[in-house]
Amino acid sequence: GNTEVCDSADNDCDTDVDEGIDCSGDNDGDGVTVDGGDCDDTDPSIYPGATEVCDTIDQDCDTTIDEETDCYDDDGDGVTEQDGDCDDGDAAVNPSATEVTDSVDNDCDGLVDENVALCDVTEFEPNGSTTVADTVATNEMACGEIGQGGDEDWWKVTVTDWTELWLDLDAEINGSPLDATLTLYDDATTLLEYNDDSDGSDPLIETLLVEAGDYYIKVQEFSATAGGADFDYQLWVLGWETCSTEEIEPNNTYTLADTMTAGDTACGEITSWSDDDWFKFTVTAGDIVTFDIDAWELDTGLEAQLTLFDVDGSTQLHKDEPAGTDDPYFDWFFLSSGTYYVEVESDLLYNDTGSYLLITSVW
Repeated sequence: GNTEVCDSADNDCDTDVDEGIDCSGDNDGDGVTVDGGDCDDTDPSIYPGATEVCDTIDQDCDTTIDEETDCYDDDGDGVTEQDGDCDDGDAAVNPSATEVTDSVDNDCDGLVDENVALCDVTEFEPNGSTTVADTVATNEMACGEIGQGGDEDWWKVTVTDWTELWLDLDAEINGSPLDATLTLYDDATTLLEYNDDSDGSDPLIETLLVEAGDYYIKVQEFSATAGGADFDYQLWVLGWETCSTEEIEPNNTYTLADTMTAGDTACGEITSWSDDDWFKFTVTAGDIVTFDIDAWELDTGLEAQLTLFDVDGSTQLHKDEPAGTDDPYFDWFFLSSGTYYVEVESDLLYNDTGSYLLITSVW
């Protein structure tokens, strides 16, 4: 019973479309007929050549909706201008992209090549040995490139005793073809740590340096023949002194225990399977203390166990000897105030020597 109108629909449900009316005319007055390609002759804003707007409607009758508007992903990178894409004509530019050195704001943060601007020091050739190593301080970023096959970049960093050192090299993550290797040496060029990113990521070294002094970092390409102007990298050298209480020998019984404050970090070295270190600390009733040994995870070589004793120094409250190479970790709720004791020793199985941090926190 509806009145049939020229809209390519069966308005009166008689199975005939637009019957009995002339659809050759321009019903909506937009200057284009249905025969001329108007895909909605009831709306004067819709016709071939109309300007597409962001409203999920095909204004220009080309079967694509909202193209060339802020809500359409023109470059196919999964991000629209409405979502923050600052160049919707380049799939390599969007808020999730990695900034590379190309005079373009790749990650749409309003900064251009900020990866270079972050460099605290830049390599200066020649720097292919310890004698000509470039100097970088802890908590600085060093930047360089492996310019040709066989090129080595050496960096020198000076640390205080009991420094936890992180060396984080970024190359592949920044679009560089450098397949980097990272090596750490002491002042006598004894190899301490090596990482060649065999898991497919950029190399990272985390370690505990007991002795103060100069240490050397070497950056290389895994393939001895590769290198070039685009084989660049950034090296974060992060270091912090971790020790609040350093063990003083002898401290192998509870009567000789070193005094530490609950909530601080103690440090020491287990020198043999028979060596053990005792620390004492005072708590208030109701305190919960976390005990966390960092040794194996800092590549010190020690597989440790940790035992908590009551105020008498002999009644064992808890012992944590993890399986494998996991470091000890546990929480303890103290019902009574007093001075308690912890003992650090090796697990008496395989890796019996090495340095450690005993990190505590109170809550």
